Amino acid sequence: MSRKQQLLKRHRRNKRLALLGGLLLLIAVGVLVAWWLAPLLA
Repeated sequence: MSRKQQLLKRHRRNKRLALLGGLLLLIAVGVLVAWWLAPLLA
């Protein structure tokens, strides 16, 4: 396997991790906002 392929593979894995992290962050923010807004709207 060439060095370029290795770098590409690593980059792809990092991209997937970044997407997963972003998704988790969005979920966390959504939960926090919902939890914060619930008493105000209720």
